Amino acid sequence: MADNQVRLGKFFYIRHKLLPSFLLEVEGGATDEGTFVTVSEPELLGREPVDHQLWYFDRVSQTLRTKLNDFCLQMKGTCISIIPLSC
Repeated sequence: MADNQVRLGKFFYIRHKLLPSFLLEVEGGATDEGTFVTVSEPELLGREPVDHQLWYFDRVSQTLRTKLNDFCLQMKGTCISIIPLSC
């Protein structure tokens, strides 16, 4: 596991390498296909990040998915978004 990831069971959050207090997140917690992925300060539910800041690795499809709705990360050029992907 990279040193910028912290595991919480199956899920983990990803810290920005240059701004370690910021986490990778699905922008605004939106669940729409094509929603951008950004970095933001942690939003905590108790002591853990919220679902749109948590990720897991799907071994079957070899993708990173959001806990929010199981959508996969997609990168086009310099933009990262989420998309549904069925295996």
